[in-house]
Amino acid sequence: MSSPSLWNAFRAGDEQAFATIFVEQYDALYNYGIKLVNDEELVRDSIQELFQKLWERRASVEAVEVVKPYLFKVLRNRISDNLKMASRRNARQQVYHAEEAFDIVYSPEDFLLAEHSSDQNTQLLAVLNQLPRRQREVLYLKYFDELSYEKISEVMNLTAQSVRNLVYRAISALKELLVLLLVLLQHIRASS
Repeated sequence: MSSPSLWNAFRAGDEQAFATIFVEQYDALYNYGIKLVNDEELVRDSIQELFQKLWERRASVEAVEVVKPYLFKVLRNRISDNLKMASRRNARQQVYHAEEAFDIVYSPEDFLLAEHSSDQNTQLLAVLNQLPRRQREVLYLKYFDELSYEKISEVMNLTAQSVRNLVYRAISALKELLVLLLVLLQHIRASS
């Protein structure tokens, strides 16, 4: 069943369609959520709340052509709401730090596939994590989840042009950081 027809079946009350959407989207939602906040419990709770609310409001949920970006947007808002509620309940420091959140981490499978270039992966990961949070997030959505500019704009509540500008700035900053890293590595090798 295609994504729109599966979504429409869920909206009509089909429990199997709802379960299929959950199973198909859970890992992507979890991976995206953990990039937003490095708090597994908060992410799992937010995903559970997202699907609970979806089921409760299934008759009034909007029709969508592509499910993943819609769910990303809802999860992003749910996590934001949960963080706000947590900060209101107590004055402890929030889990979400604007520049520390959204670290890009390779899975064990990624490391096994690229074992011979683990130093390069580590260096690239370090460079990526030097970018501001929003730039890391937009690169993740564009190149890891392969979302279009329009879908990213929906997820991040930005215009498509703002997303294009953000991707351009992120890639430009990434290039500068990589050049700096190469110069530094050459200097270290020359000094050795």
